[in-house]
Amino acid sequence: MTGIDKHWPLFPRLVPIPKIFHCLEHDGPFRNCLQCGIDLLHADRYLIERVFKGREPIVEYAMCSSCVEDASAELSAESLENVRKYFLENVELQSRVDRLRPLAEQDDVSPWLSECLFTGLAADDCQERQVCGWFEGDRLRLDFAPFMLSGKAIEAISEQLSEQTRGWMEDFVGNNFGLPSEFCDDPSLMPLLI
Repeated sequence: MTGIDKHWPLFPRLVPIPKIFHCLEHDGPFRNCLQCGIDLLHADRYLIERVFKGREPIVEYAMCSSCVEDASAELSAESLENVRKYFLENVELQSRVDRLRPLAEQDDVSPWLSECLFTGLAADDCQERQVCGWFEGDRLRLDFAPFMLSGKAIEAISEQLSEQTRGWMEDFVGNNFGLPSEFCDDPSLMPLLI
């Protein structure tokens, strides 16, 4: 067993997709991958990431696992290693597992999203935040994810990225969401493709 499995062998568990992961455009679950357009109900696994400013989502997307892998391949080895080290130094995995294990049989995912994975800040206290989860068909995978990242955590993670990776991410945001460069100047608002 590796990663979360050695701490939490009961997972993943699949639960109905909560509204926090619904698409604004469809007022319901995401339908297609942002990159390749595949029907997500028939995708192996897919990622949903939503960026919030206050209570309003300002960026959201779903991407199939193949496209996530392709996008991850664009990130520099330096960035990947820096983020991995940052994660190991700043996430208290066992504490998270101990806190969430008693809730494992519930379909309510709000405890997974109630505080920042890195900083511990409460979601209600975050002006900017992101939620991220992995899905299979019309279900959310409940294991280490889903999780919430505060704007402060996003800024700290962003500092771990190489200039090459930052440039690629700015292009990704501009090409897919048509957002102005001012948006990319605020790292707390940029999707991270985690």
